[in-house]
Amino acid sequence: MQIITFKLNEKVFALDASHTEEMTKQLVWKAVPTAPKWIQGLINLRGEIISLINLQQLLYPSSGMEEMCYNNSIIMKNADGKMAFMVDEILAVTEIEASEIKQVDQKETSKIAGILSVKGEIASLIQLDGLIPKSEGES
Repeated sequence: MQIITFKLNEKVFALDASHTEEMTKQLVWKAVPTAPKWIQGLINLRGEIISLINLQQLLYPSSGMEEMCYNNSIIMKNADGKMAFMVDEILAVTEIEASEIKQVDQKETSKIAGILSVKGEIASLIQLDGLIPKSEGES
């Protein structure tokens, strides 16, 4: 499987590249006043309106971490549509074997699928399914 590795506040994370549409530099966004804190705003990507997700806020909502340095976006697509993730730095697109992923206790976090070593760095593999909280009233 191919993964994309990137940094958020000096921590290394990975996403399954099979859901990736593209990787871009920082995009201009417009805030949405009543949106959850992890929705940074909306972007216009070649005429398509996409939610810009602040991964730091989504993964660590009450951490008190300093504001991230947003330099790049990873545009992902799943069954719910497209979304853009804010990241500090995109490190690499790498091929790995599924056996290289060490599973983590799902009770601890459903947002991390496992951990792995990539080019000497320990990365947390983000699980895209279930990452975005469902709206009230959705099942």
